[in-house]
Amino acid sequence: MLKIDERAWRIAVHPGERAQLSYLGFEVQGPAELGRAKRALEAAGVVVKRISGSAAEQRSVEELLRFEDPAGNVLELFYGQFCDYTFQSPRGVSRFVTGTQGLGHAVIGVSDFETSVAFYTDVLGFLVSDYMYQGDSATAFLRCGPREHTIALYGVTKDRDSRLQHFMLEVGELDDVGIAYDLVQDSEFGVTLTLGRHTNDAMVSFYCRTPSPGIQMEYGWAGKQMTPRDASVRMTKVDVWGHRTAKTGQSINDMIRK
Repeated sequence: MLKIDERAWRIAVHPGERAQLSYLGFEVQGPAELGRAKRALEAAGVVVKRISGSAAEQRSVEELLRFEDPAGNVLELFYGQFCDYTFQSPRGVSRFVTGTQGLGHAVIGVSDFETSVAFYTDVLGFLVSDYMYQGDSATAFLRCGPREHTIALYGVTKDRDSRLQHFMLEVGELDDVGIAYDLVQDSEFGVTLTLGRHTNDAMVSFYCRTPSPGIQMEYGWAGKQMTPRDASVRMTKVDVWGHRTAKTGQSINDMIRK
C-alpha cells in the first residue's frame, strides 16, 4: 500500500502473473449516496456486490460496492476511508494534490469505446471534459470532481486487452517535478516523455516507466480545475510545449498530426 496524504493509502500494488489494473476506487459522500449508486447501477443491469465488515476493512473503508464496467475493469465505490491525518514525504515533496480531487487520474484502453463512455457518463454521472480523435481512435477525458479529468478512456481494437496505460500524480511545487525528473533519469526506469505542458489540464509533467511493464506514471504540477458548468470541448492539440519521446524526440502533437 502506498500512502501520499492523510488517507490510509491511495495506491495498492498486488503480485500477479502480468501487469494489469486490479481495480479503481471512487469515493462517494456517505451511506445514502452509496445506496443511491447501487440502485442506479442495478437499474442499468449491472451486477453489484455490496461489501462491508471485515472485507471492507481490508480496503480501509467503511463500506463499498464492487462491479465491472463494460470493458471488464473492476470498479469500487466507497465511503469512510480510514484517515490518520499524517504524511511526510521521505523525499521532501511539498505535498501531493489530492483532497476533493482524489488521487490523480488514470488513462485506460477500452475495446468498446462508445459503450464505455456512455456507462461512465449516463450511469455513474461523470462529466465529459474533452474529446480527442486520432484517425479511427478516440479518447474521452471524464471528470467526477474539480480535477480536469479523473479518468480518460481511449479506444483499442477488440483483440487487445483493456489496460491501464498510465496514472498521474500531482504535486504542490514545480521543484517537486524537477527533482523527481532528475531522480528518474538516474534510475533504472527512465523517462518516456520529457517535460511538457498539456493543453487540456495545463499540467506541467513528465512520464516514466514503472516496475509494472507497460504501465507508466505521469508526474505533474499546476493542473487545471473545472466547475460543473464548464462545457466539453474537442481537442485538436495535446501539448502547449514539450512531452517528446525519450527515444526519438518526437512530440505527441507531431504523432497525432500524422
